[in-house]
Amino acid sequence: MDFGKATSKDLVELISKDPEVMVPFFVMITGLSHRELKRRGLGSVYSLRRARDREKLRPLADLVRSLLAHPLRLETVLYKFYKNWEEHQRRHWRGREAENEVCKAVRSRCGNVGKYVLLCGGKRREIDCAVPRDRPVVAINVR
Repeated sequence: MDFGKATSKDLVELISKDPEVMVPFFVMITGLSHRELKRRGLGSVYSLRRARDREKLRPLADLVRSLLAHPLRLETVLYKFYKNWEEHQRRHWRGREAENEVCKAVRSRCGNVGKYVLLCGGKRREIDCAVPRDRPVVAINVR
């Protein structure tokens, strides 16, 4: 696979055929974190999965083209994608386990504990462990 030979237009076309799959695919194989992608001007890269305007995909295509300039074997691309995806899933699993432990410990002392969703700055925010969960006085985000 030689993404370096593809033009940005080719990559935009490729991503736009199935953005739900191709955006995470390219994020995974470039190996950049969400924070690093944001630093490079991509903002919330995963929102590109819903982009209707192909021009919004161009910054991702340009980045992919610059980072993946050399030919890669199909096995290498699949392995890289799989290993990054596996670590991503492992990190989320560990996060859920930590969140469950914290909630369990707080619940044993306070009773009515759980997730809480609020509107903050025009965005939905989820609190991992709110006490009480229906009208929080204490909010704990588990990291």
